[in-house]
Amino acid sequence: MTQSVQSVLRGDIVLQGTLTPSGLNVPAGAVDDDAIKSAAAIAATKLQHQHVLKHSQAQDSFVTSAKDPLYIVRGLTATVVDIEVMCLGAPSGDKTITVDLKKANTGNKDGATILSSTISYDAAKSDAEVVKGTISSANLVDGDVLIVWVTVGGTTGNDAKGLVVTVTVREDAE
Repeated sequence: MTQSVQSVLRGDIVLQGTLTPSGLNVPAGAVDDDAIKSAAAIAATKLQHQHVLKHSQAQDSFVTSAKDPLYIVRGLTATVVDIEVMCLGAPSGDKTITVDLKKANTGNKDGATILSSTISYDAAKSDAEVVKGTISSANLVDGDVLIVWVTVGGTTGNDAKGLVVTVTVREDAE
């Protein structure tokens, strides 16, 4: 019968050779980014991936209504971190751009909003002003699809030009 013995060593220890433990208990916070070699070749399945997704319309063209499927989640889980909207040329008069971010999945092609409220870009905004949305339902799973919905409204004034919508997603590989 093997008897277990616990030893406590205090101070620095230098080991010349190979350490081959049968187990290792590393305290939380003991390994940071600096401790990982740049050529470590860590498998993608062990990482969280960040994607910045983009819907854009040409800078010289008036913004038009659109439904743009941006992304299919292929990791086990994912989280929508951020959504931002910007027009190079803001609208005037009563013209507006409304942006919604929806989550769709099998059997629900139109999806349901994941925002607390749609993002409005109207004449109160300046050219190239970035407007952040508020996400109310950030969690996604494998097979979910993110869709940007852009709606143009109003009858008087100038339409907006040069729309860009960015959505930041962090996805676990497994």
